[in-house]
Amino acid sequence: MNRASLVCAALVLAVRAAHAQAPAPDAAPSPPPGAPPGATPPALAPPLPPPPPPPAPAEPPPRVDKGVLNDANAAHGWLTPTALTDPAGTWTVSDYELVLLSIGYSPTDQLSLSATTIPPITDDVPLWLLFSAKYQLLKQGRLRLAVQGALSYFHDNDSSSSSSDSFSAGDLGGAATLCLDDDCNSHVSGFVGAALARDTNSSVPFVASGTIVAALGKHVKLVGEVDSAFIVGKVNDVANGALIWYGLRFTSQAVGVDVGFVRPIDVGDSGLLLGIPVVAISYRDL
Repeated sequence: MNRASLVCAALVLAVRAAHAQAPAPDAAPSPPPGAPPGATPPALAPPLPPPPPPPAPAEPPPRVDKGVLNDANAAHGWLTPTALTDPAGTWTVSDYELVLLSIGYSPTDQLSLSATTIPPITDDVPLWLLFSAKYQLLKQGRLRLAVQGALSYFHDNDSSSSSSDSFSAGDLGGAATLCLDDDCNSHVSGFVGAALARDTNSSVPFVASGTIVAALGKHVKLVGEVDSAFIVGKVNDVANGALIWYGLRFTSQAVGVDVGFVRPIDVGDSGLLLGIPVVAISYRDL
């Protein structure tokens, strides 16, 4: 074989080798390393749910009992105060036995102010004024504690003579009320007060009372009270009797009417079988 034939054979072999190494133009690309043929890409993970909202802050307990809002006479029993106070901004007008007239106002939920007098129906009626303030010190659970102070002034201008008689006195006391239900519709109270005057420096008279208010229905309550007195100081003595008050209270948010009797328990032979009728009416503007 001559040299020209050898050169032609070498060129043919080189072209065949180049075509064998080059991929076919329509061949599919090979899968990436590590992925088997025909494998699908992994699905995306679902998004995480949003975090829950923070819990709402707990509402503070009401500053005024629901039973006080529903009872225009809740601040007192028959004669003595309870440790309950009217809500802020409340005006109250009360009439006791058609003789005593009282006007009250509550600047806050814990403070109640009042002024009481005897209307001068005739010239013989002496001037008598009583200013009092009650502040609720504690409201925890079903227990209420309050302190009350009062200042009174009396002036009697005797028309039959040129003389006049006047004096002033004060009292300071504390009241405790225990609510018998969550809304304080029913409750029991105790009160102890000391009378302060210039003529009582050696001995101080005290009044003590206990009151129960029991709800019989939405607008009807049973009200009972026992009042007595004692003296502490140079002369120590205890009253040999007491006053018992009992009756019904017809009440709502705006109007309260107490109807009942008061009876001294040391005069059982006086013929007062039921006692002396008493009526107390209150109007309250919340």
